[in-house]
Amino acid sequence: MKHIEKGNVGYIDSKKKSQLLLTILMALIGIAIFLVGFVLNKYSNKNLFTILAILFVLPAARFLTTYFVLFKYHSSNKEQYDALKKILPDNTDLFSDLVITSSEHVFHMDFVVIGNENVIGLCTDTSKHAKDLPSYLTNSVHNWAKTYKVKICSTYEEFERNIKNITECQIIKEEEDNVISLILSLIV
Repeated sequence: MKHIEKGNVGYIDSKKKSQLLLTILMALIGIAIFLVGFVLNKYSNKNLFTILAILFVLPAARFLTTYFVLFKYHSSNKEQYDALKKILPDNTDLFSDLVITSSEHVFHMDFVVIGNENVIGLCTDTSKHAKDLPSYLTNSVHNWAKTYKVKICSTYEEFERNIKNITECQIIKEEEDNVISLILSLIV
């Protein structure tokens, strides 16, 4: 299976597959260890192998949790991504397939453009907690770069219009790198 990095088209679908496969793998390894111990110890589960098998539940649970967080989301449209890449202003980066977690909510954004002191995202999620995304993202970004403006759009047309309206400005590379690192670190 091809590994797709955070922020690239296809990340969500790829991550879901890998998390499910890793969950199954951990379960199978745990079962195999348990069965080996069970057979070697005259069909008794009171042995070190049982403890080792139980320990495989921890990574399996972590992989399964990530899978469940991503379950209802899908990767962004590749054609839209390619079209957006063509209209990106200089000094901007386009990221895709963002599932971001906060302490209270999980947010999904199809695309985010970062650059020229802007963070512009497309969130077509209509759930009641999606309204909390702009303030969460603004607070997070302003911890690293006070001058950056954060705008979350609800339609593709609005998102595209905002990208076209980005004006080039003098950038501080360190701040921009911090903002990109922040956004990528928030992705599940």
